[in-house]
Amino acid sequence: MTIEQRLKNHINNKFSSVLEFCETSGIPNSTLQTVFKRGITNTSSKTIFRICDALSLDVNALYAGEITPVKPEKKSPTDPVDVIEYVAKMERLPLTYKGEELTPEQKEKIALGARVTIEIVTR
Repeated sequence: MTIEQRLKNHINNKFSSVLEFCETSGIPNSTLQTVFKRGITNTSSKTIFRICDALSLDVNALYAGEITPVKPEKKSPTDPVDVIEYVAKMERLPLTYKGEELTPEQKEKIALGARVTIEIVTR
């Protein structure tokens, strides 16, 4: 299996689809499809850095043909959490209320409410 195929599988394991990854990361779908067709070594380093950043992958390892996550910095349980980042992650996770999974529209409304609340309390 090529590194491009493994990268596509990695994206599909982390996101519901390549398209969702593109929407979340801001990388155009056409750009990602070109990476899959032309290969990682024939892609601009800027694009590869954006992909690795969005997936938390080691750039050097990807160029070497490996999918290797960047080791996260160890955080103390008392370290502050970036609320906006947390809300953005929440929108991608399956969430339930009273045993029922929330729809994407419901999660979007909750996230919007959280963002408005953050804006109000930080003024």
